[in-house]
Amino acid sequence: MLAAWCCESSRPPPCTHRDSSCRRVSMGSPASYPGVMRQPAGLIALLLTAACGDAGQLPAYARDSLLVAAAASLGDALPPLLEEFQREHGVTVRAVLGGSQELAGQLRAGASFDLLLLAGDGLMDELAAAGAIDAATRRDLVANRLVLAVPAGAPLPQPTDLADALRLLHGRRVAIGAPRVPAGDYARRWLARALADSTGVELVALEHVRAVLAAVEGRSVDAGFVYATDLVGRPGLRALLAAAPADTGPILYPAAVAAHAAHPELAARLLQFLADRRPAFLEAGFLPPGA
Repeated sequence: MLAAWCCESSRPPPCTHRDSSCRRVSMGSPASYPGVMRQPAGLIALLLTAACGDAGQLPAYARDSLLVAAAASLGDALPPLLEEFQREHGVTVRAVLGGSQELAGQLRAGASFDLLLLAGDGLMDELAAAGAIDAATRRDLVANRLVLAVPAGAPLPQPTDLADALRLLHGRRVAIGAPRVPAGDYARRWLARALADSTGVELVALEHVRAVLAAVEGRSVDAGFVYATDLVGRPGLRALLAAAPADTGPILYPAAVAAHAAHPELAARLLQFLADRRPAFLEAGFLPPGA
């Protein structure tokens, strides 16, 4: 379970004294966050607590929370970095993790996000055209690759290409992100460019890439299109086949400050902090933009 710790963690605590502000906060409902409407079941909310200390001694922005909307596929790499940022700056960071298309829709509908980290530049292009982000702050944070994942013990030989992989999976269930889910759109692009016939498999559309991952892990499907980073630290899964960049086009994670951010300067500072911590993303399996 994702959680941030203050003073009572088994990990090194972010402060050295104990007071009433020290507590553990776990995942909660996005509907409980101001300005964020009730989310589809696929969205996960992560609350990172503020560092211990007297809030009255902090600057005004630090007494409020910074709300970050992030693609679900960043759910392993991002939380430790947000914890580090909040310890250094004495602020509360709230992160809503979910499908990029859902997060973009929430922003257009008025959700009070300060910073967006999405999977897929098309959605960020749409937000820029709608004036929903501060285009001057936009930057590509990291990149990724798409893979066709199967359980590690699946008795399947190495396919020569995607068409061959689908022949090996004939008659089986293959999970894919629903339309407008970036991972699903990349997968459909891969299928089209490979001229792969998917009629022999049952494609199961799911709401975001982590739902696809969970379906493969839970064996409710036989394979699924996920990002390469989704397999890091999951020995029960393996990549049956990896897409080349030409198969999907660049898979980028653009980030930008929201146009109506409550704390634009702090959000820009967090964005720069994450860019400076790119090596941590690379350790988690992400790629630098342009790779």
